[in-house]
Amino acid sequence: MREKFLNFIKQSVRIITIGIVIGFSVALFQFLMVQLTHFLMDVFVYHVLWKIIAFLIAMPIIIFYSYLLTNNNPNIRGGGIPQLENNLKHHQERLQWMKDFPMMFISSLCSFCAYGALGGEGPSVVLGGNSALMINSLFHEKDDESVWIGLGAGFGCAFQSPIAGLAYYIECLIPKFNFKGIVKATIIILLSYFVIHLIFPHMSVELNITSFLGFDLWYFIPLIVITNFIFGTLFIYLIIFIKNYLKNHPTSFYNKYKVIIFYVVTIILAFFLGKYMGAGSSFLGILPSEQVWYILLSLIFFRLILTVHGSTSSVSGGVVIPQLAIGGVIGMFIMMVSHELFHVSLFYAQEVILLSMCSFYVVVMKSPLTGLSLLFAFLPLEVAIKLLPFGVIIMILSYFISYLNKEKALYPILERYL
Repeated sequence: MREKFLNFIKQSVRIITIGIVIGFSVALFQFLMVQLTHFLMDVFVYHVLWKIIAFLIAMPIIIFYSYLLTNNNPNIRGGGIPQLENNLKHHQERLQWMKDFPMMFISSLCSFCAYGALGGEGPSVVLGGNSALMINSLFHEKDDESVWIGLGAGFGCAFQSPIAGLAYYIECLIPKFNFKGIVKATIIILLSYFVIHLIFPHMSVELNITSFLGFDLWYFIPLIVITNFIFGTLFIYLIIFIKNYLKNHPTSFYNKYKVIIFYVVTIILAFFLGKYMGAGSSFLGILPSEQVWYILLSLIFFRLILTVHGSTSSVSGGVVIPQLAIGGVIGMFIMMVSHELFHVSLFYAQEVILLSMCSFYVVVMKSPLTGLSLLFAFLPLEVAIKLLPFGVIIMILSYFISYLNKEKALYPILERYL
């Protein structure tokens, strides 16, 4: 009886420690990422001279270390999520938190300096999983379930939303559903959220929705779903095309130097098109001011190609926020077309942008529950609840229509090329 009680105390302390460490780790990473964003905006958008000079001096060193880290550790390439999931399922010997944690942390900050279409949510998820691996090793415990939960907690911390973290874990990660696992997940995810919210409260995407679509504007539902299906399918097929090329041409110039090419191309674009670059958070803020349909259509293709380029270049970085940015442009495009053809008020623009963001995510990731939970990540609770009727319908339809492209979700696709 005494041994059982002591083991319960030990496991409780371990679970609590995992939640606290994940919250602290992701908070530090997100804080540095936001500071970098402010600096890079001064470089690429506002063209502050001394910061441009400092950036150009530092960039060769950053590129060198990014190239070195990603070449020496396949676990940190891209968002790192497919690798960690694949290793949990099949290659336990490749789980090395002592190497993966610091290398993902540093490499992601390096690649973020290019100001391309790479987000911080992928690395945050990987940091969450590796934090759980670290604490398990210190407690001499082998508990894969807590590592899966750590991934969900990292996702929740990235968006500062425990609802999103729990939805992501249940829908995308849970190895085997059981009540004890859900309780453990709830504790870790809530703890990690409270820690990051205490240390570094911020919103990855800020939207101000004051007008809500009524069902007299029902035609926005098929417009959002079908348009996002078209571009989401194009996004998936482009990634598959490039991944097949890289697999079939391992010695090609592009394959050898794709990391360096990513930096050179992205930085040049950033100097000329700074306000349209970045992961997507600041870019989404300017969308309502873009009110010419053909410019918005051009931006859809630009952001789509930019995101595909970033996600296939092997540099460390997430793909979810860049995906949401593509969906956001699609939403604004739909809004402008509806405004021109049907004279719909532009007051609905923010809502359409958000619903379209989540729809694109669901088409690509095939995760309707997580897509719906993002409403609560980006909005106050009372506002998110008002969006639920349209949100539920759009997420369900986006999920079912996504199977018309006969491809799996993005991460299982990427696992095929590991």
